[in-house]
Amino acid sequence: MTDRDLLLQAIDLIGNLKGREKAALAGEITALDDFERLDGAFLSRISGRRVSLKEKPIRLIEKAEIVAEQCLRDRIGTVTLGEWDYPANLAQTSDPPFRLYYRGQAPRSDWEGIAVVGTRLPTWNAKSEAFQLGLELAMMECPLISGLALGIDGEAHRGALAASGFTIAVLGSGVDLLTPQRNRKIGQDILMNGGTILSEYAPGTPAAPWRFPARNRIIAGLSRTVVVVQAPLRSGALITADFALDEGRDVAVTPAGAWAEGSAKLMRDGAAVVESAADILGELNIDTGGWESPCLPDPENRDELVLYMDRELKGEVICHGGRYYRVS
Repeated sequence: MTDRDLLLQAIDLIGNLKGREKAALAGEITALDDFERLDGAFLSRISGRRVSLKEKPIRLIEKAEIVAEQCLRDRIGTVTLGEWDYPANLAQTSDPPFRLYYRGQAPRSDWEGIAVVGTRLPTWNAKSEAFQLGLELAMMECPLISGLALGIDGEAHRGALAASGFTIAVLGSGVDLLTPQRNRKIGQDILMNGGTILSEYAPGTPAAPWRFPARNRIIAGLSRTVVVVQAPLRSGALITADFALDEGRDVAVTPAGAWAEGSAKLMRDGAAVVESAADILGELNIDTGGWESPCLPDPENRDELVLYMDRELKGEVICHGGRYYRVS
């Protein structure tokens, strides 16, 4: 690890600076010796607001060394705002993270995809809808972005994984802590399948309620469209949608959750209603080439059911929630 890498890591651990302020600081100081002389007056000048330094710079450097060692040990990568491989559409948002930590596939500057988010307590129909959207987006080779949360997030990830698609899970904790515990297996499958686990929080950072709204701005920032599947009024999914709208991104809702108060509010505010991945990409004026949904009709008799089960054993279809889907 170079001194510059350690300096960037120490800057990232300054808790009361925003991403662009940290980037400005990184442009002003080039050596660890300069960092050790850092004080609140200097930070205030850089940020244009009154900022205090809550920890001594030497202590931040010591912490940075510990984080860097853990990243090396656990094969956790980093990409910093301003570097060539930092996702461009996230960098263009009003509050991009200074540093992204990741496991799995490394971020790319041309990263962008479709976010599918929603309540942690969905109806059966909403869960099925989230799974199908994830599956369809994967089959259309469109990255699926979500937050690995229980409910809609997890089902969307499952759908993408069923078709061996690329999916990004953005966490409200360090990437070494796959939370929630009940979705740990999904996180492991994402990594095994060539996807990415992503966070702005250093390894070892536990999940906390106040970290999830900040996480949601990253989901929105990486996405071209945020699709909300069933959201109550007090919902993290609505926070994600608000971030998306603030950044000029599209927001859509789905029929299964349209009755929910949060989803209904988005519809009143002009959100499109989409039933499939083709609808989503159509809203973005992306040619889908006459693509058809992988959702198969319900078997009408025993012979059709046996045929579906045989195709399932061959890996050609998957059964989820009582519905059959083509995956190859």
